[in-house]
Amino acid sequence: MRSAWIAGALTVAALGAMASPALGAGDVCVSIKGDVKVREGSSVCESDLTSRAIAVRGSTALAEGDDNTATAVNHSRAIADDGDNNTAAAINRSTALAEGDNQTVTVINGETK
Repeated sequence: MRSAWIAGALTVAALGAMASPALGAGDVCVSIKGDVKVREGSSVCESDLTSRAIAVRGSTALAEGDDNTATAVNHSRAIADDGDNNTAAAINRSTALAEGDNQTVTVINGETK
């Protein structure tokens, strides 16, 4: 439950960063249900028809599979794939990989939470 809360908080933080110039508003990518809604700067994101991916500040987020979510912030990489209902969240030069089914992986400052 704690990991799901952290992943949700990271998503909110990433969305907040999109609105704040001081936090990197010019470098963001948002893909929802296979459609890239925003892509500015160097961040990269991709999702399939049921998933979401958010990348901010030089990050990459990939979400493929049924109802997967990937959030990457501050030169990080988050991948949620190879299964269903996965959440990967990475912040501050971190990498998070959630594979299988019903997995939540949160990595902050290189440490898994």
